[in-house]
Amino acid sequence: CMTVKERDSYGHSGLATLFLRWARRPNVSVEEANEYLQKAAGVVADGLKVVSERTSLLIVSADIQKELGNKPAQLAKLREAVAGNSASSIGRYLLGRMLRMEGNPKKAIEVLEPVIRTEFKNVSAYIEYTRAMLDTGEPVSKCVATLGQCKLDGESEPAFVGLYGGLLFMDEKYAEAKTLWDRAKGQRFSDE
Repeated sequence: CMTVKERDSYGHSGLATLFLRWARRPNVSVEEANEYLQKAAGVVADGLKVVSERTSLLIVSADIQKELGNKPAQLAKLREAVAGNSASSIGRYLLGRMLRMEGNPKKAIEVLEPVIRTEFKNVSAYIEYTRAMLDTGEPVSKCVATLGQCKLDGESEPAFVGLYGGLLFMDEKYAEAKTLWDRAKGQRFSDE
């Protein structure tokens, strides 16, 4: 289904939902649940890069975050994997996002640092890293420079366009912000 219609959100959201449901099975180990949550998050991230109708993927993404927030044991296992340096970039992203949302942006930055140093196409990690930088009071110009490293891939994601454009505007780079927003209009992002 995803191979035939890659730009259709149905296949991506269906597979991500399957992985999420598999992680929620009764009697599943924490390790296996984390593995399937990371797979679900990976499918969502890949889908968000290519689909035009993102609503179903954003709903699955929220469900993944909710699942992690409801299960302290799973967060503990993600923390263990990061501490042991065995976490995937998706695992680091999920943990970094949860840490930032829990009000621990400095720890989020530590968790996400290895990802943004090596994976310039991981827009979601860059967005979370930049949000954590803002939460710690880093200068806007530094946040612009950091987020700008994934600009090539980021311009196809509404969250990137909104954050990066806003930061450019706050940094008084009005022409660059306008150019970014004008190009985004051509992509016909939905209002989600």
